[in-house]
Amino acid sequence: MSEEKELALSNSQLEYHNSNLKVKVEENSVQLSDYIVKFGYLGCYIDRLTIVGNLTEQLENILLDYNSEIKYYHSNFFKGQLFAESEGNFFIEHDLEKARKMGIRDFRLEFNPRLSRQEQMEFIERLVIPNLNNVSISRIDIAFDFERDLSNYVIDKAISRRVYFGKDNKIETIYWGSPKSEYQIRMYDKYKERKKKGTDYDKFYYGSFDCYWRMEFQLNGSKFIEKQIRNDFHVLQETKITKRNYAVQDLSTQEQIFLFVKDKSPELFSQLGKASKAKYNKLAKDISEVDLSDGFRIAIQNIEYCYDVPQKVNLVDFCKKILGD
Repeated sequence: MSEEKELALSNSQLEYHNSNLKVKVEENSVQLSDYIVKFGYLGCYIDRLTIVGNLTEQLENILLDYNSEIKYYHSNFFKGQLFAESEGNFFIEHDLEKARKMGIRDFRLEFNPRLSRQEQMEFIERLVIPNLNNVSISRIDIAFDFERDLSNYVIDKAISRRVYFGKDNKIETIYWGSPKSEYQIRMYDKYKERKKKGTDYDKFYYGSFDCYWRMEFQLNGSKFIEKQIRNDFHVLQETKITKRNYAVQDLSTQEQIFLFVKDKSPELFSQLGKASKAKYNKLAKDISEVDLSDGFRIAIQNIEYCYDVPQKVNLVDFCKKILGD
């Protein structure tokens, strides 16, 4: 093949790739806009991130030279704040003895990317992570914010459920699953939470919305998280978060009771026979009008972090960069 034909073919392939990429970006933008309108979607964030690895001599020297608030107890153990001005956001710990006994990595960095400054993130990306060995992510909390009351949404999984009410007898927080399992889901009234614990600015900001609810996925364990990264965080999309419409069908009293048990007490529902569970699972699906998780795939392509110079990044790309993939 001549050079002219090869160049023409190469250019046509590039144009085809660029046109497909443009169409994909436009489709994602439309889907995200629809998600915002339909669910009052406000944003997606990494609310907590724990990076682990094995400390190198180079990193230890960097930390010693840097203006950190680290307390050294002896040569094999230290902990403290990576940045003196971070107000508790960047916690680090090195415990060689514990790591040897438990067979785990000896260094841990825990922080909230959304509450980080750009220069802090750059320090971690340029100096901390490259000077760690055997880097992994042991915990990541992914938050989705909505200007909607989420208290009536349910999760179609046979996992434990705990509900906490406020003084006004309204639901404030719902937990699904255990914090020690591979993942736990939290759904809570973010405005009420900030009203109790936040600054004056927090109260003003969150109070400016009609309502403000947050859904958080807490993912635990390096192996589980690495599997999720490889599979585009499939756990977010396979966890169906729905809202029932009991008026869709003419349900009997017994059917309503069993559906109530399924949604409010999944551990009790799990004791039913296989045929009964299949029947009411199908019925629950039939009366479910909306699925909040429909937009998670698009949302995680626009993770927001750094409060001083806001950035957006694909969640999978963000995690792969940490792992060096």
